[in-house]
Amino acid sequence: MPRSSRRVCRAHCVPFSVLVAFKHLFYMIPPEKPLYIRARRDKTVVFLCYHPSDTIATIKDKLCAAIPSSGKKADDMRLYIRRSDGEGYNLLNDASKASASGIQNETEIYFVYGDQGRWEEVHASEYEPLDDGDEEMEEDNIPSGKKEKGKGRA
Repeated sequence: MPRSSRRVCRAHCVPFSVLVAFKHLFYMIPPEKPLYIRARRDKTVVFLCYHPSDTIATIKDKLCAAIPSSGKKADDMRLYIRRSDGEGYNLLNDASKASASGIQNETEIYFVYGDQGRWEEVHASEYEPLDDGDEEMEEDNIPSGKKEKGKGRA
């Protein structure tokens, strides 16, 4: 196989030969924007790129690859999504597609690990905001852009 036919366009993950063959179609179809989800467990947040056609099992594989230090396999993990009423979580089926499971761009999913037939409870720590945003700085405390001269500067 010639070397040029094995090259892959990194931006779109398709072989260059396919791009050349379908050049007229390639320019007519806008490229898909990448979609992201946040997978959370305790104080861990993992950002994953996915396609709506990915299955939940594929997302679990990507999550395991993103956290190699856990040493867990996709079979030892369950994914949950928060219910629309905000009370509780729904278990995501491995065979279903992301779009059919209600996963959209920037959705938060939750993962738990299982050990010897027992599964953890869903737990994700909520973080306090660093800045309230309600408090305004007083005008006296706003640093000025002027350079001060003399002994009063120290």
